[in-house]
Amino acid sequence: MSVNETNRPEAALALSALVWTLQDHGRADRLLALTGLTPDDLRARLDESALLAETLRFLESHEPDLIACAETLEVAPSELVAARRALERGTAMSRPLLVTDCDEVLLHMVRHFADWADEAHGLSFALDAPGFRNAVRNKATGEPVAEDRIWPLLDGFFATEMHRQNVVPGAAEALKAIGEVADIVILTNIGDDYHAGRVEQLECFGIRHRVLCNRGGKGRPVRELVEELRPGVAVFIDDLAVHHESVAKHAPEVWRLHMVAEPAMAVHMPPAPHAHVRIDEWSEAEAWILDRFAVGPALAA
Repeated sequence: MSVNETNRPEAALALSALVWTLQDHGRADRLLALTGLTPDDLRARLDESALLAETLRFLESHEPDLIACAETLEVAPSELVAARRALERGTAMSRPLLVTDCDEVLLHMVRHFADWADEAHGLSFALDAPGFRNAVRNKATGEPVAEDRIWPLLDGFFATEMHRQNVVPGAAEALKAIGEVADIVILTNIGDDYHAGRVEQLECFGIRHRVLCNRGGKGRPVRELVEELRPGVAVFIDDLAVHHESVAKHAPEVWRLHMVAEPAMAVHMPPAPHAHVRIDEWSEAEAWILDRFAVGPALAA
C-alpha cells in the first residue's frame, strides 16, 4: 500500500483498531498467534492492506472485542466491518466462507440435555426418536411432552447448563485449519439472550469466530451472509435436514454438508436429502470442505 493509500479512511480506521488491539498484551498475543507474524513482521507491515484487514477480521471473530474497539474509536461496529471489506476489495481478496451450526456439530449437546432433563424435570430423551419434539418424553408415561414445553426446556438448558457441553473431537483443530483460508461464521439456533454465553463457551475450547443467533430456518440468514461477505465459494454445515432444505432454497450455490456428531443419534438419522454429502467425523469433513473451496460454488439443482 502506497503512502497515499495510508490516508484512505478505511486504512486509517483499521490502523487505529490495530493500535487498540496491541494495547492489551493478551489480545496482541492472540493476534500474533492467529496471523503467524512476529512483532518485527508486524512493525514492518503496518501499512499493508492485507494485515489491516486481518486485524479487523480478528476483532470480528470475537464480538465483545469488536464492540469495545468501536466504542473506544467512537464508531459503530458496522464501520469496522465495512472498513475490512473495503480493504479486502482493494487487495482483490475473496475468501471462502464456512457457515456452521454449533450443537452436535462443534459441541455435544443432546446427551447433556438428556441428563439435565432427567435430573431437573424427570424427563427422558429418546436418541432414536424422529425429531426433537418426539424425543423428549415423560418418564412415567412414556408420552412425548407437549410441543409448547420444548422451547422453554431448551431455554432453561442454555440459560444455566452450557457448562456441561464438550467439544466434538477434531472440531477445534479443523476450524483452525479452515480459518487460515476462509471466513467462519457460527450460526446457532438459540435466542439472543444466550449469545454471550455461547461466545464464551466456544472460546473455552479455542473456537473464536463470529457467532450469530437464529430462530427458524437457516436459509435466509445464510443468504444474507453470502450477500454481506461475497465469498467466492461457501459451505454450510448442520445436523438437521430441515436447515439443508432451507439453505438449498435460499442459497443454492452454497455447498451443504450434513453432520451428526452424536454417534447414538447418527445411526438413526438418514442423510439429509438436500445436502450434498453426509460426513459425521471432522477428520473427513475438513478435507471435503477444503476441496469444495478449490472447486468453486455448488451448481443449483
